[in-house]
Amino acid sequence: MARVNTGYARAFNERHDRVGHLFQNRYKSIVVDEEAYLLALARCVCAELPDVATIARPLAARGRKVYVDYLQNGRGKLIAAPLSVRPRPGAPVSMPLSWRQVTKRLDPARWTIETALARLREQGDPFLGVLGESVNLPGLLEGLSRRLGPGN
Repeated sequence: MARVNTGYARAFNERHDRVGHLFQNRYKSIVVDEEAYLLALARCVCAELPDVATIARPLAARGRKVYVDYLQNGRGKLIAAPLSVRPRPGAPVSMPLSWRQVTKRLDPARWTIETALARLREQGDPFLGVLGESVNLPGLLEGLSRRLGPGN
């Protein structure tokens, strides 16, 4: 999923002559756990990155593509949320990063339950700008369906 997100963000940024994370100070957020919305979004990702992403569930049908698991998003599911502690030695934290921090020297073990709060104090909460007014989910689903064409 990280590869899909990174690839999509990079392609979007190049297409729109911009830099930075797609969700940085641009969108408002709400919890989306209705399967129809998640499926529409997953199909949109697959349409934008057909050589990279798929929603085909059988392993044999995926090939080397990344599976966009829209069924594992939502409350109580297994996807790691930003700023969540991972069940690994050292208690690493799933830390949102800026593009300048994504280098070959990146060490995910750097941010742990002991270091995450200091980083947030130093750099601020990267999701502060996305909290607030919600989006129009029916409008979003309608727009994605139009974009993807009939039967989607």
